[in-house]
Amino acid sequence: MKETSAIHHELEDEMEQAHLEHRELPLGYVDPHKAALEDNPEQAEKLTWAVILSAIFLGTSFTGPIIFGFILATPILVQLGEKLGGANISFW
Repeated sequence: MKETSAIHHELEDEMEQAHLEHRELPLGYVDPHKAALEDNPEQAEKLTWAVILSAIFLGTSFTGPIIFGFILATPILVQLGEKLGGANISFW
């Protein structure tokens, strides 16, 4: 691909935009912790049904695989422990 003046100009503009790292922030928002404290409402907001249902869904979707993984792996580990050295399961 030959580098023409139009492509070269586009690349320079894109590089100039990419190098703009300094952004002007509104006053009071330089420190994110201070901004979070200032945006804190006086009265606590009530949870919506969507938030409650999503928390329940996430809790049940994470708990199930962990419990079933433990339940399915435990009999195998117990049998291996008994074959290796009796009732003392030391590799847990």
